[in-house]
Amino acid sequence: MKKGIVATFSIIIFALLVYALVWYESYQRSNLYLEQANASFAAGDYTTALKGGEVYDQELGSYVFIAGYEHVLAIWSSDWAAPKPASYYQSQAKIDEIIYEKLTADQGIQIFKQYLNLSNDHLPEILIQSGNLYLQERELVKAQQTFELAIKAFGYKTEIRTEAEKKLTEIEQLQKTEDNQ
Repeated sequence: MKKGIVATFSIIIFALLVYALVWYESYQRSNLYLEQANASFAAGDYTTALKGGEVYDQELGSYVFIAGYEHVLAIWSSDWAAPKPASYYQSQAKIDEIIYEKLTADQGIQIFKQYLNLSNDHLPEILIQSGNLYLQERELVKAQQTFELAIKAFGYKTEIRTEAEKKLTEIEQLQKTEDNQ
């Protein structure tokens, strides 16, 4: 009986130790990725800050991987990855800042075109925000095309389809108002 309890306890302790080691390694990696993304953000390279990429290193004479905020989120994407460290929440906040405050409409479309077949993370939100920016700039044709593209590319996501359809209706109303003037 005692041997069974000791064995069970030992297995639990071993599993906890392994989890702690994996968590700590993930924590260290996410902090490194956050540093890299923050450097890209500070340099005004919002695409690399968001998505990461490869940059040519003169000293090494080759390309090196630079992480983006999405890489930090990916480390902690599992429901089992808990507790999530501050780097996770800081990355999410920076992603929102890039999408909703830093990117121009044209930059958003460029990111969409560049990453559509590579990584769809945050592309629906970027596309909707680009459409919103075109709408604010009264570039109705570009806004309409962007929202239609959002439906075509991400219409399977109910919130994206609903938002894009709402904006298309708004554009329709604006066009009618302009036609009547």
